[in-house]
Amino acid sequence: MQTFRAACADLLQGQRARQESTWRDALRRCLDDEAMENIAARGIFEARIAAGLAHGWAAGNEILFGAACSVFNWAEDRRRLLRFGHDGTVLDRALEERDMFNAIPELEKEAQRAVMARLRDARPPTREELRRDRFHFERLTARFPTMMALLVDANHLQQWRRSYAQMSEPQGEQPRAAGIGRWRRFAGHPIVLALSGAGTIAVVLALSALLRLASNLLDSPPDAAASASSNPPALSAPANPSGERDQPPTQERMAEMKARIQYIPSRYTAGTKLQVKYQVSLDEERHVVRVYKVSGSGNLLFDEAVAKAILDTPPFPKNTMREFRFSCAYVGEFGATAPEPDGGEHGG
Repeated sequence: MQTFRAACADLLQGQRARQESTWRDALRRCLDDEAMENIAARGIFEARIAAGLAHGWAAGNEILFGAACSVFNWAEDRRRLLRFGHDGTVLDRALEERDMFNAIPELEKEAQRAVMARLRDARPPTREELRRDRFHFERLTARFPTMMALLVDANHLQQWRRSYAQMSEPQGEQPRAAGIGRWRRFAGHPIVLALSGAGTIAVVLALSALLRLASNLLDSPPDAAASASSNPPALSAPANPSGERDQPPTQERMAEMKARIQYIPSRYTAGTKLQVKYQVSLDEERHVVRVYKVSGSGNLLFDEAVAKAILDTPPFPKNTMREFRFSCAYVGEFGATAPEPDGGEHGG
């Protein structure tokens, strides 16, 4: 292990640090050493490599992971990983996610690789990088959490999350978007919200309606007043400037998302019921930007297949609510229980 660590340090300083073949050669040289004639020694060496990868990212691990999978034959014979307990389970899950990652379209894959490389860079992200890469960042963290833990710096990942949480609304956008930005930033401060443009309009409309109601009650005969009091007018403001409230996704759109799910059940899922529920977030243009697992099915492949189908769906109509839930079940034959929205609020 000391010899291999020294070789890794040399590789990281050299010009061929990004070439997986050099890391495979370093592993094979160690395995061919005279000290490795004992079978137990080779097993211990392999276990140490597995533990070093499973315990989180370190410089070079993003290349070593692929090299170790090739040299130790982990991808082809996953049973080898069972010997390493929790470390083997983590690597097995990372391999599943790597297979799913390799199956996405090439252009999207290249963009996400660039984001992963940036997450290994200690430099804080710029505002432009945050805006440009947010879509791919959200997809990577939602779809491939175990693989990301192995291949990028966890501290940088948290730094990007904090930056997204603190990032103010972009300047120079349409007034409607700016108004939404003010609402988000000052949510929880009723006085300030009431003084903002949207808050002032809502308060004025509500006061005007109350004054008209009071005037009508005072000027109406007793029976009319009683009728008016028993059927008070609705004073709630519309959810968007067009006067229409945002609506849940239609059953047609939910069925379309279900049709996108690509899940191939194994023989172990025969006769079992799998059900997963996600909270779905849309942006201004009603693109899906985030999926949060509310409750899982216990089957990672099924859950990831449903998440991918949600993320890949085309934009929703403009009057679709910004937050909703999506449930999907697998019973015997896929789709026996249709996915449907089960609550959620307009994202504002």
